[in-house]
Amino acid sequence: LFALWSAFDITLPLEARSLMAAQSDRSGTVMSGSDQVRLASAADAGAAGEVVISVLAATRGEPGRIGPAEMAAFLSALRQIGAEDAARALALESTAYWR
Repeated sequence: LFALWSAFDITLPLEARSLMAAQSDRSGTVMSGSDQVRLASAADAGAAGEVVISVLAATRGEPGRIGPAEMAAFLSALRQIGAEDAARALALESTAYWR
């Protein structure tokens, strides 16, 4: 939840940032360091297709399996390319609220 807040520019208190970092260390990583650089570079360049494909490939249709730090990076990249609606949909789907 804190990763979602962070991606949507809600300032997190120290305790929340610490918890998010600890959860990121324990969760499975789906993106290598080079993948993270590629995602950020694509977002910086406005390469919408590359950003979207990167998100789809990493989530494999299951956004709930993404760790907090990676989710924040995905949401930030989507927002950066102007896909605010897709970022909101991904954030909502990652919560699996319907289960």
